[in-house]
Amino acid sequence: MKKSFAILLVAAAVCFITDAKSITLKSQLPDNALNDINIACDAMDLGMHDFAFQMLDSLDRLYPGNYRITYEAGLALFFKKDIKGALNRFLSVTDHPEAHGVLFSMIGNCYDNLILDQTY
Repeated sequence: MKKSFAILLVAAAVCFITDAKSITLKSQLPDNALNDINIACDAMDLGMHDFAFQMLDSLDRLYPGNYRITYEAGLALFFKKDIKGALNRFLSVTDHPEAHGVLFSMIGNCYDNLILDQTY
């Protein structure tokens, strides 16, 4: 009985570690993609929101499910005043393991903007 429990415990640990590695590998990007994300973020800082969104949107299609790309694309849409588009991007990654408080703050900002647009 103890032996089968130990085997079951080891099997569960292997499954857990394998799952954690697959999440890590999915979130890793090649250097050129990381470079493109940084260029797009720099463009956002300079007010070039259309350019930044175009870069991030194409990266999002190349690397679907990457949290950072989707978040940054949502941010670019927010700065472009496409609040509904930004909200959709942000909401698409709420269940992602990398999601954190800043994402939910941006979702709140989107809802605030949508409510304010309706009241004026």
